[in-house]
Formats: sequence, C-alpha cells, structure tokens
Amino acid sequence: MSEFRCHNDFNADLWAIRWVVKNYGTLPASDVNVEVVLDRDGHGDFGGGPVCRGWEMLPQAQLEGFVQIRVDRDARDQLTHGETPMVGHVKVTYLSPGASRFTHSADFAFDRTTQNFKPNRPETRSCDG
Repeated sequence: MSEFRCHNDFNADLWAIRWVVKNYGTLPASDVNVEVVLDRDGHGDFGGGPVCRGWEMLPQAQLEGFVQIRVDRDARDQLTHGETPMVGHVKVTYLSPGASRFTHSADFAFDRTTQNFKPNRPETRSCDG
C-alpha cells in the first residue's frame, strides 16, 4: 500500500477513502485482489469489501480507487474526541510468476490530530498453493 487516506472533507457524512497499491517488485504480479474493511476495532463496522479482483500488475505499476463509507455526526464526534478508534484493514493477494500466492496486509489507524489515516503493522506472507 502506498496510500490510504480520506480524500474529501472530514466533516462530510460520506467519506471517500483513496487507496493505492503499487507493485514495488521487479516481476509482474497476476490475479491481484484488494480488499478494504473499515471498522471501529470491535465497536461496529463502517463497511468495505473487495475493491478489485483479478488484475495484473507490471513492475512499478499501481492500482488505485476509492472506498466510500458513511460516517454520521455521532461517529465523527467519537473519533475526534478519541472515544472510539477507526482502523482501515487492507489485504492484497497476488500470484508471483512462480505461481506462489502472497498476501500483504496493512492496518491504517485514524489519527484524530491529523484527521486522516496513518500506517500501522504492515505484514507480507507467502501462502504457497
């Protein structure tokens, strides 16, 4: 993940979260799937789901898009006062040229001081199959 941030006004009821996935490797990746879920760390789900499936990415190429979530006034107040966290969970799966499947997952915590997301705990693992 090279980007995960709120694209529009924080005070809006509908947030547009921009995500960007980049192939930093030197080989192409196939069957690239991206899934985004936003939640309150166990205090309710803001929504999300698969945002792209089956893409191919050449080296240094990137995929980008938006996830829209509804955030009502009460939820925004809780976020700004630190009463409840919001975390974006992103999972990217892909096949390498040797047919090994890899999963990269990253969490992005909402930071109330910057009113945007910051990266937290990225992890990549191989799931040969």
